[in-house]
Amino acid sequence: MYDDLLAAMVELGLTSSEARVYLAAVELGGATTKEIATAADKERSNTHHLLQRLEQLGLVEATLDSPTKFKPIEPKEAVDHLFNFQAVKFRKLEEMRKSVVTNLFLPGTKLPSDGETFSVIKGRVRTYLRMVDTLSRCNNEVCLLMSSNGLIRLSHFRDFVQVMEQKAKAGVKFRVITEITKSNAEDARRIGKLAELRHIRNQSTNASIYDMKVGSVALAINEGLIEDVPEHVALWSNGEPYVKMLATFFDSVWFLAAPMTPTLKSMGMRP
Repeated sequence: MYDDLLAAMVELGLTSSEARVYLAAVELGGATTKEIATAADKERSNTHHLLQRLEQLGLVEATLDSPTKFKPIEPKEAVDHLFNFQAVKFRKLEEMRKSVVTNLFLPGTKLPSDGETFSVIKGRVRTYLRMVDTLSRCNNEVCLLMSSNGLIRLSHFRDFVQVMEQKAKAGVKFRVITEITKSNAEDARRIGKLAELRHIRNQSTNASIYDMKVGSVALAINEGLIEDVPEHVALWSNGEPYVKMLATFFDSVWFLAAPMTPTLKSMGMRP
């Protein structure tokens, strides 16, 4: 329960340190900075700074006691508060997006010409949003190479599976390579209904190829299940040599990988 609540609060905008300090305050039922620092295994000076930040966010309240104590609001209220804050932020971003789309390309604006491009995408959410957007424009084939946790993360990411379903119905072929484990077997079955899915042990690479025109590979990976990881870095490019190199690597792994159904049976699980 603790880990789930910690992960939820990080997803909703707190840093890991802020979430741990808040949960320490909850565990103690309100306490002094020193007591919370000890419970959260943080330095006292840093804890004081974090409590001030949490107070500004409305997640803790300072008392008039001496020394000052910090009382947390209820965890459910805290999660709802953070969610509402993110919702307001999202509405502002949506308004900004509409304004930019409306005003960016004015009459006479020259659009960029075609050519080889590359970009470095930082943050797992940004990478997954780019994947969904690129996938939505595909017409032929998509190849996905994912770690065991990568399959779980992506199959639960917002509209990813729904877009896969739409593109599969439109005739797009999907090939997916991952490591099938007991923890991701259900997700493997879910993706396997839309794609030809194969298993290979110790698979840790995360890469993708779209219509043999665009490719991406993760350069820095955090294999936890938390959705937004800032240190996640992926290189995207439509450069022909880059895409061909990824395709050759994918095909070599595909040749060695085992089909999903016999893999699940060999693990004593239903196909």
